[in-house]
Amino acid sequence: MAEIVEENTLRNLFQSQKEFVDHFFQNIDITACNNVTNHIINCKGWVLISGVGKSGSIANVFSDFLVSMGIRSRFLSPVNPLHGDIGIVCQDDVFIFISKSGETEELKQILPFIKNRKAFTISLICNKSSTLARASDLGMELPLVKELCPFGMAPVTSSILQMIFATTISLACMKKTQLSRENYAKNHPGGAIGRRLCLEAKDVMTSDFPRCSGSTLLQDTFGAMSLCGAVVLVDDSMKLLGLFTDGDLRRALKNKPSSNNNNNNENEIQMSSSPISSYDDLMKTPIVSLIKKAPITASPKDMARDILQLMQSKKIHQMVVVDENEIVVGIILERELVKLGL
Repeated sequence: MAEIVEENTLRNLFQSQKEFVDHFFQNIDITACNNVTNHIINCKGWVLISGVGKSGSIANVFSDFLVSMGIRSRFLSPVNPLHGDIGIVCQDDVFIFISKSGETEELKQILPFIKNRKAFTISLICNKSSTLARASDLGMELPLVKELCPFGMAPVTSSILQMIFATTISLACMKKTQLSRENYAKNHPGGAIGRRLCLEAKDVMTSDFPRCSGSTLLQDTFGAMSLCGAVVLVDDSMKLLGLFTDGDLRRALKNKPSSNNNNNNENEIQMSSSPISSYDDLMKTPIVSLIKKAPITASPKDMARDILQLMQSKKIHQMVVVDENEIVVGIILERELVKLGL
């Protein structure tokens, strides 16, 4: 049976890891970081990144982050350049090596060939006197006290430092290039980020919505309301008259007078012509007279994420979309926005 790790052991491990990471933050060379960032954003070609093992995984992530910021980048396996892939490298490129020791054989083997193609080389290493650091155009040290691993072998601390550096430099590139939210969203059209930043009301509304005139009777709305819990009231030119929701229906039924009530009952629902005195009268009431307030509307260009926030704050489940001519063009359902993960 495996031994159970004691809480004190875990607490000590986390504390040690925190101290090692704190050392990194306290000793990182910000000037060198700025140089790395400038070479990346000023690169006229590709930012090519390579590494082996855990460093290789982080190199891949680093490249993905840069691509999401609109920077041309790709991960290049340290093995493939010696078998044809080095043909992609040119003098306009920046080639980044990621290695804890700076003595990774696969990277040292390809370094001379990369330099022969006149690409600018950067090494991200934890040993500034290593071969890669000395041979690269720019050696960036990631300050490491020691690995948390008791054998000093598993890169459980150095890999964290590499990831911190890669993600932070990616954000520095975003700030230096002044990447707008709109352009960032264009790089993420299919995910939750893109949906939050790109989708407008016109993209999430449905144009096939239940509608009726202001004279429609309550008894004639139940079928239409079952589709989305509301029916939109419009005139002949499709201008908005109101929105009759299931909430309006519940209030009307709750306040329905009993059959023996007289016309002076305080719960009577007042119509434009005469009070409602029975259930049958209620069913024959035009729904426009049962609407308590004007509906909140959206324009086709309003951001979907803002609409969802408004709907949730106002506790409404439907919102009518009206264009610049005050014509109803669609309806938005809160449940559909939630499904989109906004």
